[in-house]
Amino acid sequence: MPKKLVIVALSISLLVIAACVIYVTWYAPRLRVRKHFPLVATYQFEVKGHVPHENYDQFLRDLDLIVDIGFKGVKLWNIEGYYDINLLDEITRDLKKRNLVFTLPFQVWRREEFPYNKTVLDGLYAYDERTWERVGFIDFVGKVAAKLKTKDNMLWYAVHYPFDWSKWEEYKKRFDDPGYKFELQRIINAINQNDGTHPIYMVLEFPPDFNPPYDLNGIEGFGVQPYSLINDDIDKTRINEHMNFVKKRGNKVYIDEWGVQTEAGFGEYKGTVKHGWASNEESKAKMIEGFVDYILDWEIVWCYFGLHDHWESDWGIVDLDNSLKKGGEAMKAALHKGL
Repeated sequence: MPKKLVIVALSISLLVIAACVIYVTWYAPRLRVRKHFPLVATYQFEVKGHVPHENYDQFLRDLDLIVDIGFKGVKLWNIEGYYDINLLDEITRDLKKRNLVFTLPFQVWRREEFPYNKTVLDGLYAYDERTWERVGFIDFVGKVAAKLKTKDNMLWYAVHYPFDWSKWEEYKKRFDDPGYKFELQRIINAINQNDGTHPIYMVLEFPPDFNPPYDLNGIEGFGVQPYSLINDDIDKTRINEHMNFVKKRGNKVYIDEWGVQTEAGFGEYKGTVKHGWASNEESKAKMIEGFVDYILDWEIVWCYFGLHDHWESDWGIVDLDNSLKKGGEAMKAALHKGL
């Protein structure tokens, strides 16, 4: 073969290899944003009988149920638990075996004191149970990111803006404090420095027009939580307002959480949980069906909160024995209709 042809062939081969590397490390993780891509929030460390390290077989049955209902992935709450007992690799592997992706939420510890509690952020606050060293939140997110950077079934990090609804007026003022943005940027930087593959989305647990710091570096977009404030109604107007506020800024957006509950809170929270409120399980099922039907043709990732009931209220669509509630039956029917 002529020397020039050999050089051309080698050049083409190198270009193909480079393209594959770019695809795997950068582009592929972003391709999973498909039309009507449903996730479900899991918080198994908070569900009796479903704590992963106490009953891993049950945890695997939970994953199988998630697939059967029709979800494509999970919002994987309780990262501190998975990290402390060294289950991250096993969990992500078992998700991948079932073709499930995941988003990884981070909530600042003692967020009611953010950004003023430097002990929480920079160390001497919590133990790393594997090393018995004191660790701060910023070090913690960096360590987690370093372990997740090679996980190709991870969609993105979901970093929640620190916020406290019991002090919402004060927190709106904190958004204007330069220290709030500064410390938030440090958290983002710690993730990106340890994982340059997976994007970061900032999650708003409040209306977007509360105007937290939006001009952050190193983020991909934003997640909204347009829980209905109208009893027995999905509140389409609220969904559209949350989505459009972010879109008009030119930012990418997804629905980080949406859910329905009927109890208005458990225990000390009774009567205080007014968002996503249905009168009964039949109404909850209708709201779930209506929500899925409404966004069925949207090109969006969205997440239902959650799989089982939460300590706050009965957000779940399955009982502790994993039998489907009426809301679960409605979710399964709606998702399978959209396949």
